Amino acid sequence: MNTYSAIWTVLQAHPSITTGGYGLYQGPHLPPVLNDPEDSYLSQKFEVQQLDIYSQGEVFEKVCSWLSNVEKSSTMNDDPSNRIAELMEVVPEVGEECFHGTFIVAALHSGFEMEVIEGRGRVNFNFDVETIEQAIPERWRRYATRH
Repeated sequence: MNTYSAIWTVLQAHPSITTGGYGLYQGPHLPPVLNDPEDSYLSQKFEVQQLDIYSQGEVFEKVCSWLSNVEKSSTMNDDPSNRIAELMEVVPEVGEECFHGTFIVAALHSGFEMEVIEGRGRVNFNFDVETIEQAIPERWRRYATRH
């Protein structure tokens, strides 16, 4: 896999992905700002954020490898235990190193469908719950089920 090409392809199709997730954070109770290609200043802010995703090529590959063990569901999974923040913590050898945006790009590259929660900057994917649970390493299962 050409990592940087794969990341570039996803970011071209989804230009509002940033290191923090989907859109630029404005503060509590405010919707995130989405990328607008017509606004050069805003687009530059997104490009700066996206450069950090490219710097996580190795992390991207590890997340893609882990997601290869997860099946796709016919419906979106909005179970709180399967949100990106929780899942990033259980991907072997990734943990806190992974940006939310890197996980999102890896999931999209891996063929999962994404649903953006309007006004929240949060996304859901069509992860199959059973295979997610099986993909979580045994030593983290107790932690993952506590949330």
